Amino acid sequence: MKKIDVTILGSGRVGQTLGYLLQRTSRYRVRALWSRHRRRARQAARFIGRGVRITSDPADAACLGRIIFITTNDGGIKEICARVAARRGFRPGSLVLHCSGSLTSDVLRPSKKNVRIQIGACHPLQTIARPSEAVKNFAGTYCAYEGTRSALPKIKSLVKALKGVPVKINCRQKNLYHAAGVIASNYLVTLLESGQKFLAAAGFPKNITWPALKPLIRGAITNIDRLGGPEALTGPVARGDALTVRDHLKLIKKKLPGHLPFYVEMGKLTVKIARQKGTISLCQAQALNKLFKSFSR
Repeated sequence: MKKIDVTILGSGRVGQTLGYLLQRTSRYRVRALWSRHRRRARQAARFIGRGVRITSDPADAACLGRIIFITTNDGGIKEICARVAARRGFRPGSLVLHCSGSLTSDVLRPSKKNVRIQIGACHPLQTIARPSEAVKNFAGTYCAYEGTRSALPKIKSLVKALKGVPVKINCRQKNLYHAAGVIASNYLVTLLESGQKFLAAAGFPKNITWPALKPLIRGAITNIDRLGGPEALTGPVARGDALTVRDHLKLIKKKLPGHLPFYVEMGKLTVKIARQKGTISLCQAQALNKLFKSFSR
């Protein structure tokens, strides 16, 4: 089977990760790569593998692919489309995709002028901090996609070739999808940084705050995986232990006041989960909410 040529416009972490994985499928090959920075383009091409042609203009790269991935930051997607359109445009019949988690495929519509192309968006619900690690963890990653009707089956096949799990998404709700990823990944980093600061303030040496939290985190994730969210909830809110929560709030207000609003808001949401689990009464929930409210002024 002849492989389908792919062009990648952008040499960042997402472009490198997708390029590496595509290059190792039986169906696709990365033919061309463009980046604003020549040095980064060379690094990306080395990472992706042999046979990748680096171009100095995105339009030159675009004309070499039947599938074009635009993997720049969100603000650069329209600009890249405009640059390609100003030169020779995309090849008729090609599939043009971007990888933004928040923008819809509509941002690519200006590139459809005067040429028949298919457009879409495909976003992996995965943290890509370092491509060399991301390629190891990608299998099983859920990928949200949307686009023109003719593009959808092609995107679905592409995701499957990457060993991902394709999920068609309503483009009107895409920002909620993206916010879910921010909460579960980006804000998780913030959450765990806060936990380490609390341990350090409690007297733990800074070099062991993360090792100390890891078994607790693993246990929580294992419980969520096996039992589901509400059933996995433990701790003072789940027990309706308002006295312990009050002591927490008092000491946080004194020692780490910048973290108090976070603790209060998370506490309010946790009360709802505890009620869903059925481990606290309505009276206990009201008492906890009243307590949290008193510290949010």
